[in-house]
Amino acid sequence: MRILRVLLAAILISGSLPGFAAWRPAQRIDAYLDALAKQELANGSLAISEKGQLKYQRAIGSAVIAPGGNEPADTGTRYRVGSVSELFTAALVMQLAEGGSITLDNKLAEFFPDVPNALDITYRDLLAHRSGLADYTSAPDFDTWRTTPQTQSEMLERIATSMPRFPPRQRQDYSSTNYLLLSYLLEKVYDKPYAALVRLRIADKLGLARTYYGQHMNARRHEALPYEWKSGAWVPARETDPALHLGAGGMVSSPADLVRFIDALFAGKVVSPTSLDSLRGAHGTALGLPSFDLAGRKAFGHSGRIDQYRAFVYHFPDTGISVSYAANASVLPPDELVDEVIALIFDRARRPPAK
Repeated sequence: MRILRVLLAAILISGSLPGFAAWRPAQRIDAYLDALAKQELANGSLAISEKGQLKYQRAIGSAVIAPGGNEPADTGTRYRVGSVSELFTAALVMQLAEGGSITLDNKLAEFFPDVPNALDITYRDLLAHRSGLADYTSAPDFDTWRTTPQTQSEMLERIATSMPRFPPRQRQDYSSTNYLLLSYLLEKVYDKPYAALVRLRIADKLGLARTYYGQHMNARRHEALPYEWKSGAWVPARETDPALHLGAGGMVSSPADLVRFIDALFAGKVVSPTSLDSLRGAHGTALGLPSFDLAGRKAFGHSGRIDQYRAFVYHFPDTGISVSYAANASVLPPDELVDEVIALIFDRARRPPAK
């Protein structure tokens, strides 16, 4: 009985069974985020997993900032994740190729003959951002129509009449047009909306309840709103219509869901090992899952920005650690926050800066 009482006391004090101590870097990360929260330098949410197990979650600041009272962010708050959406699109395209419906070397002219260089551009070129197609977000008048719904026909017309930046495969250069066209491809081959494909083929299978193709601004579901800092105050930011970007930047998710997704991707639960090698460029150019040198370690993942939202998700294969952060209003640059968190994870001697 004495042993049982000691065991129960340990559970009540620590919140876990003896031998499962709190995750080592948590205290230092908490201290860092405490300092940011105290000085109101960040509004967002962080999640960290190790070997597929969620080890840390923390939200700071507000999801909604309003004169009548702010709505605090929590770990379930969803954020628009910008071009992190490309990870989902790339995975769906690889699934399509695995099923034999397409090959990555099929020509774009198969479905989109009016796109410049369609007879030469392949789906592989789109995945690798090597098509040379102009980025529709760089159009001089983009800001005048980005907040209103655009049809697929209207977007294809814009793409068809834009001058390419360079011949296919001449170099790698980011263009949202590549993944918008891949989204249209997925919808044509599957004969389903992009939102349904993400839900049926990824989110439902992995239990990602807070991950979906973006709702319109008037149909929120526990989502953060974007703000920009102007003249010492937060001001609501204009939002790009989610339907405009589709799989190039229209996804909504939470950091906890994003680490679950990238963990599942590396665990072979989304695409085959061969497809994963192609995604991360094991034998050539990465097809949607680029590598990064972070804290002196190799990571794979993506970052995204849309309006004032920022999102990051990285996986470190050598340790099995995944890190994701999403924000809706930032004074401190979000990439600086992510870099510091990653440094605190891997450098045990590092002390959190007192911001």
